[in-house]
Amino acid sequence: MKNRIQSTIFNLVILLFITPIPMSAQQKGGDVNNNTSGKHEVFTVVEHMPEFPGGMAELYAFINKNTQYPDTAKKTNTSGTVYVTFEISDAGKVLNAKILRGVNGPIGVYLNDEALRVVRLMPDWKPGTQNGKEVFVQYNLPIKFNLR
Repeated sequence: MKNRIQSTIFNLVILLFITPIPMSAQQKGGDVNNNTSGKHEVFTVVEHMPEFPGGMAELYAFINKNTQYPDTAKKTNTSGTVYVTFEISDAGKVLNAKILRGVNGPIGVYLNDEALRVVRLMPDWKPGTQNGKEVFVQYNLPIKFNLR
């Protein structure tokens, strides 16, 4: 019963603390952020940002359903926020997921790995568009792990 309550509380915390965060203000207006492969521009802000299938509520539900609090982190009561950055391709694929800022310490790596695992499980998104054209867009997602 205690594990079920902890799991429910954990799921609610995940739901409440996942929000996309924009890149720096200097990159507004669809400026190119970087070119990770040399083959395409990666935007940080575009006219129409990528959308998770079903919208933000479905993104919350997906992360809530698929995230498993690592046992090692539970046992040591380790918590924190993992910031994952990834690209949504012009075809809507999730690419190049990596930790932007993770939870420090020897146990933090378990939370970081779990956040990456869940992001890599995501289905295709509706691509972002700039000037009517589908483009690559960098997306940052904080995932908060908190046991109560």
